[in-house]
Amino acid sequence: MRLLLGLALLLGSFSPALAQFNKKEAATQLAKADQVDATNFAAVKDRIMVRVYPQQAFAKIGTANNVVRIDAEGTYTVLVLDMGTVFKGLDRATFTTWGISENEAFALGHHNVGKQQVEVSSRPIGDSLSIGLYLNDDYAAAYLLNTEQNGKAYIGKYGAVVCLPARGIGVIYQMNDPVSFVKMMQRTQELMQKFFSTQPGSISPDFYWYYQGRFTKINTLTTAQGQFTVIAPAGLAELAASQK
Repeated sequence: MRLLLGLALLLGSFSPALAQFNKKEAATQLAKADQVDATNFAAVKDRIMVRVYPQQAFAKIGTANNVVRIDAEGTYTVLVLDMGTVFKGLDRATFTTWGISENEAFALGHHNVGKQQVEVSSRPIGDSLSIGLYLNDDYAAAYLLNTEQNGKAYIGKYGAVVCLPARGIGVIYQMNDPVSFVKMMQRTQELMQKFFSTQPGSISPDFYWYYQGRFTKINTLTTAQGQFTVIAPAGLAELAASQK
């Protein structure tokens, strides 16, 4: 518990730069961004990024006018343009002028995110267990979403468990066996919920099993008495059985 508390204190001062802008400055920067011709692919190709948002963020406006896909249940992976101090949404009409496929655009977005300076460190959580912690004001979650590339050091025999509580925080656990992830989740779920509830750009407090390029949500139950129960994905059980 002291180790997790220390991790919480470490992130207590974590404050994304965008949160520091006052409304007037943000409006000024957005106006400058609007002056960039986004249909000029050569001019903006290095600005194309992916970001992860909760699906509920699009509940009212929908996604028809955006370029999105679903990588992790309950979230959208969205293409945006990084204009330096503000992010500009990429509308589908602009995207169609580029003459590239969505797969190519998302690959480019992940490539550009991969060039960002993301702090990665291992943090012990007790009983010889540890997690990988990813920090970057704007890109930690998007960076870790490309788990095969940016989280490969934490991919074990049974894959990994990934949590993306907020845009600036990503957590990964290496799965070298099919059972210890339960203890990891039990020890970190309150902290992930806290990050989700308090950090800017909240995404999801859920945990996902990552295996061979696919994210599967790990279902959980919390009883009235506060007992946290983890329900292993069917695919993980099948994988474990095949390894015997």
